[in-house]
Amino acid sequence: MKNSIYILLFSFFLLTLNSHAAIIRVNNAGIPADHTTFTAAHSAASTGDTIHLEPTGISYGNLSLSKPLIIIGNGYFLGQNQGLQYNIANSMVGNITVFAAASGSTLTGLTITGRISPWGSTVNNVTFLRCHLTGDLYTGGGTVSNSIVDNMLFDGCYIENSLTPINLIANVSNEVLFKNCYMEGGNLTLNANASGLFTNCIFNLTVGMAVSNYQFSNNILIQGDLTDQGGNNYNNNLCNLAQFPTGNGNQRLVDMNTVFVGYPSQGGFSDDSRWELAPASPGMGAGIGGDDCGIFGGAGPYKLSGIPPIPTIYDLVAPGSAGNTLQIIISTRVNN
Repeated sequence: MKNSIYILLFSFFLLTLNSHAAIIRVNNAGIPADHTTFTAAHSAASTGDTIHLEPTGISYGNLSLSKPLIIIGNGYFLGQNQGLQYNIANSMVGNITVFAAASGSTLTGLTITGRISPWGSTVNNVTFLRCHLTGDLYTGGGTVSNSIVDNMLFDGCYIENSLTPINLIANVSNEVLFKNCYMEGGNLTLNANASGLFTNCIFNLTVGMAVSNYQFSNNILIQGDLTDQGGNNYNNNLCNLAQFPTGNGNQRLVDMNTVFVGYPSQGGFSDDSRWELAPASPGMGAGIGGDDCGIFGGAGPYKLSGIPPIPTIYDLVAPGSAGNTLQIIISTRVNN
């Protein structure tokens, strides 16, 4: 009964997102919804509609986007960061293929276990907001030799396990922008034709990165080499060795044991809260304009568990049986 009440109330909150566009619910765990598969929901959706992949912990499989939509999940690490969502299951998907016709789409709160592949002549203005990515970022266009990927934004994402390949074909422009992202894995390699920015990110790389024509600001490089392929700019970054150049507010040879609350030992912190800055961290106020470095600094700080920017229910009290009267207590919050 509680699950039914939760779904009903959350559906009401979704209706506040956009009074004109449709809100399409998808549930693959037996809870009544508009559809049981993303493919069916996508077919029924119109430009600008919202598809809510309800949290079940069961993968919705591969997604193929061919129209501009908003895709909303539930967040991640919710069992670790308690009190953020009543339902702590995640909204899991596999590979995501974004066609040119889906330019302008936003995906938020998803756990993405597969590869992200833009595909088509021009894929632009696609945002991955507060998602957990454990697969590859393949920001090329497959066999489409004239593909252009422009302004693909990863904002407040937790990216781990595999950062290679970030494969880019020849015709790209400002194709990948990273803001307030935690990035863990082996290699991070961008094509020499690429350009973009890394701002308020944390890099935890066992091998390193090779980048050109990128702006680095307010980042923290815990470990990993940096191969400068030309055209990069560096301002107010921290690194454990001498990867970033001197000057412009950069700090080299920083003892990373003093930077975070949960590093090198995680202790009782969650997988993402461990990267908050320690009280006396050298990253405090070390960013441009006195901002903090790292994912919790800047104008758009990282949100624990990737909670989407919509109202959420974080507690629900309802009787199992109440006769003619049903008394319900719900606790909600607005997330920016």
